[in-house]
Amino acid sequence: MFVVITYEILNREAPFISALTSQFKRDGISAIVLHQQHLVPILRFLPKCFIIFKSADHGRLPWYKLAKKYLHTVSCFDSEGLFVHPKDFTKVRISSDVYELLDIYFICGVYQKGLLTNAPSFDASKSLVVGSPSIDFLKSLNIFERGVPKFDIGILTGFGGYNHRGGHDYRLLVQSIKNTPFTKQELSDINEYIDTARRALFEYVDLVSNICKKYSQLKILIRVHPSECPKRWKCLEEQFPQQISVDSTGTIFEFLNKTNLIVSFKSTVSLEALALKKPIISYAPSSIDPNNIFYPNNEPSNLSLLVTERSDLFSYIDAIVSNEYKTISLPTPPSALQTADSICEGFSSCTYSSVTYLVSYITEHFQPSRLSIINRILLCYISVLCFFSHVFLIVRRPKSYLLYGRSKIGSRLKLAGLSPDKSNPFSLILAFVTRTIIT
Repeated sequence: MFVVITYEILNREAPFISALTSQFKRDGISAIVLHQQHLVPILRFLPKCFIIFKSADHGRLPWYKLAKKYLHTVSCFDSEGLFVHPKDFTKVRISSDVYELLDIYFICGVYQKGLLTNAPSFDASKSLVVGSPSIDFLKSLNIFERGVPKFDIGILTGFGGYNHRGGHDYRLLVQSIKNTPFTKQELSDINEYIDTARRALFEYVDLVSNICKKYSQLKILIRVHPSECPKRWKCLEEQFPQQISVDSTGTIFEFLNKTNLIVSFKSTVSLEALALKKPIISYAPSSIDPNNIFYPNNEPSNLSLLVTERSDLFSYIDAIVSNEYKTISLPTPPSALQTADSICEGFSSCTYSSVTYLVSYITEHFQPSRLSIINRILLCYISVLCFFSHVFLIVRRPKSYLLYGRSKIGSRLKLAGLSPDKSNPFSLILAFVTRTIIT
């Protein structure tokens, strides 16, 4: 049995892929990396393997059923799910039907495991807290690797509930994932969530406009959430072209590196900012979310500086303007590290490695195959399958593949750069052509 590591969004999961493939290679374990949608069509052709999926919502149920049908061992490492609304965790983030099929579910912290206990099918024996490779990566960076910020303020949006990309109704999106009719209470909760997202969007658009008018010398970078339509933010960029830049590409690490101060509305990025020792303000006026439905356990504000009045926010911005070097330090909540440790195992430790723990657990309990000539042949066979699945995709829909960016040249180059065998031209070419890494 060898290991198959899947990924979903490369930009977000690059540290996870790099750390995991390097650790498997150091331990001499056979592993292959490919996009989880590319794995599904070839599941029936694979010898028995240990699969690490990246998501476990209801929409992925057919994948898990197919994997179990062909006798694969299935796991999920939700390494990006650092915190989520408690009502969504066991209804949206992980489907109970998928959970029942899992052999092991890897999660970031005891906080998520506590939410998981609310699932009807909860089984403590197949849920393991391991931490987050992405957070480990951020903590490992020294000051020189973090770069010099080019922007004074970074604004993180997160209002897709109202301002969804593509104009889709958020209710329909949740319905498609949930796969069961809404109860009266659930529909009321969703409508309140949408109204809160609407109030937050209007407040933040007005806030950014006022910052530009009040502080004409400041440079602002707006990172639009992937679920959100960027149109309103692009209009602001056109209104203040010398001050505002809108960005929805790159990793969150790259965004944090570019800014001196982050302002967000109860963002999950507060944990990444804390790992980088980057000042972040949760600007959350009570008028936006009077019933505290966005993260009712207050995780973002427990990890960052909570500001509820615009005048108080402006006082921190004044500190940036008056400082020649554009640096600022913010008070950290006393409970920040305790909260961070509960959300991400080993956060406050300088030596803990989530990947080392994960790989040692897999090795001990599932005994994956060591590298050998036979395993190399099997892995090459899989890469050939991946190659022909790509060819089939191109032949079937050439216009869609080439004109709409599905060839993803940049993504292929980035994936090849994550290969632990960078000195091996064959491995790099293989990764580029088939979007597959072999260790």
